[in-house]
Amino acid sequence: MNKNKLPLLALLLVALFLSTEVMAQGGRGRKGNQAGGSKGQRSGRGQAGQRKQGNLNSNQNKNQTSPQGNRAAALTEKEIQGLILMREEEKLARDVYTALQAKWNDKVFANISRAESKHLSAVGTLLSRYGIPDPIQNNARGVFTSPQFQQLYKTLVADGSNSLEDALKVGLKIEEMDIADLRTAIESSKNNDITRVFENLLRGSRNHLRAFSSRLSAVGGNYVPTYLKKADFDQIAKSKQETGRNSGQQGGRGMSRSGQKNKGNGNGKGRGNGN
Repeated sequence: MNKNKLPLLALLLVALFLSTEVMAQGGRGRKGNQAGGSKGQRSGRGQAGQRKQGNLNSNQNKNQTSPQGNRAAALTEKEIQGLILMREEEKLARDVYTALQAKWNDKVFANISRAESKHLSAVGTLLSRYGIPDPIQNNARGVFTSPQFQQLYKTLVADGSNSLEDALKVGLKIEEMDIADLRTAIESSKNNDITRVFENLLRGSRNHLRAFSSRLSAVGGNYVPTYLKKADFDQIAKSKQETGRNSGQQGGRGMSRSGQKNKGNGNGKGRGNGN
């Protein structure tokens, strides 16, 4: 080989080697970029998943901490105490009527005591919905947490055990007082849930009063109202049974905690505030 051609051949070999090395490094760079991009994508997906899970956890926490505790805060003190009072009065009426049904076996007590059970449950649902502690700790008949209601139950059952006529008068007394107390509770509330339930109970109480009054007249008895004005009482007793949502099963429990009389005012004031 011509010696003059050797430097040129060497230069060609060096250039070929350098070109091959550059191509190899470029391939490794592309692989690295691909791996890095894939890793970055996986990391991005992981971060997105973490953010999504974080949002889910945040929503769950909001759902867990919101309704019941905050709903009760939206009610006024009068509304809360009205619900507590009516819950105990519902139980009082149901328990008294159940005891008098066992004593006299008269269907008017059986029918109305069943209605009272439904009303007791309706008020209980409101307590649960608004996170208000239930005053009824023992649902057994004749058992009350409140000493006033405990004594009132004993007194009413004793009065109604003398005769069927006296038992019907006890029923009228409970319904009469309930009408007065429910009127006051409705006037004191601006909550639609509460007023809707209480208005249904009020309509039912008027129907119950009519039923007891009719039955008392059938056995020759006479009742003098204590908590309503006589004209108001007579107007309700002599009018027709009301229809409407659950009206056939509605009933009142308007017995106050204190059981104190408030003659002739017709507004239920001073009988019970749930304290």
